[in-house]
Amino acid sequence: MKKVLFAGLFLAISLTATAQYQQIVFFDMDRSDQADFESKMENYWKGVSEYRVANNEDVINTLMLKRVGVADDNQGKYCMILNVEDAEHFDGNSWAESVDAALKIPIEHASVFNGSSVTISLVTVGKFESWWSNGESNYYVVNSARPKNLEAFITENKESFGPYFEKASKKGKDNRSSWGIVSSVLPANQDHYTCYTYDGFATYSDALEMLSYKDNADAPKDLMEIWNGSTMAENMP
Repeated sequence: MKKVLFAGLFLAISLTATAQYQQIVFFDMDRSDQADFESKMENYWKGVSEYRVANNEDVINTLMLKRVGVADDNQGKYCMILNVEDAEHFDGNSWAESVDAALKIPIEHASVFNGSSVTISLVTVGKFESWWSNGESNYYVVNSARPKNLEAFITENKESFGPYFEKASKKGKDNRSSWGIVSSVLPANQDHYTCYTYDGFATYSDALEMLSYKDNADAPKDLMEIWNGSTMAENMP
C-alpha cells in the first residue's frame, strides 16, 4: 500500500458518514506558484465551495487538502475533494452555478491557471464503503492499494479493522479521529489503485506517529489478533 499524508487547508463541514460518492481533483504546480494558489483558494474558491454545499442538498461537503512530504510523481500536490450523497449529482453542473452566484471578482482574476504552472494532473471518483468519525480531522493519511481480491480486502477492513479502530478511538486508546475505506470507480485502468483508506487525525504529531515505524511487539494484543487472522498481507500484489 502507498501512504500519503495530507493536511487540510480549508473545508466546508468535514468528511461525513452520509456521503456516498467522492470526486477528487488533483492539482500540480511549480513550488513558486504554491503561495498564489493557496491564496486564491482561500480568498475566492473557498466561498464558492461553501455556497455549493449550502445550496445543494446532495452535496455533503468539500475539502481542500495539501500533500505533506511530496515526492515527484503524477498525483499532484493539492487536491479538492467533493463528497456527495448520490452519483446523480455528477449529471448536473452545480460548480458552474456556484461560481456564477458566489465568485465576487471576475473569474479571470480568480483563476489559478492564468499565467501559472498549475495543471490538473488527475481526476478520480470513488464510492464510500465505510466511514466513521469521532471528532475533528485536520490531517489524513491515505493508503492506496490494488489488492488481488478487492471484495475480500474491503470486507476485512469494514468488518474487522474499521470497527476496531472506531472502538479504540472512542475509548481514547487510538489517536485516529476518523477512518474510512473507499473503492475506486474512475479511472478504471490497471495502473490505478482500486481502493484507498483514510486515517484521520486531529494533529500533525498524531499523523506522524501513525506513519512512524513500530515493532509489532508494541501493538495492542487485540489488534495483533485481528492482524494474525487477516489475509491482508497475502492479498497484496
